[in-house]
Amino acid sequence: MPLDNAEATRRTSYLFTSQNRYGGFGEAPGLPSELFTTYCVAPATYFLNRRDFDIERCHKFLRRCRHPHGGFGNFPGYHAVATLYLLDVEPADGMLRLVGPPPEP
Repeated sequence: MPLDNAEATRRTSYLFTSQNRYGGFGEAPGLPSELFTTYCVAPATYFLNRRDFDIERCHKFLRRCRHPHGGFGNFPGYHAVATLYLLDVEPADGMLRLVGPPPEP
């Protein structure tokens, strides 16, 4: 059943409260950013056509999670997690396209 505009706004508003100062999204408001949680929020923003979050900070978080060899850790400084390859997180293009381009400087 499709969501009306008000219901889509209500649901994404809650998701966006989980974005923290690091730019990614935690599992709940106030929790640390994780790549997997951010990956779950990104498709929701795309499919619900909502971009009411800090896209630039989200991009920075995603780039900080990337390792020089191309893999991604679940958060910056964490070892690359092979299962994230299965989620189309490598390359980051899939998720970066979903969250949209960063704002122009």
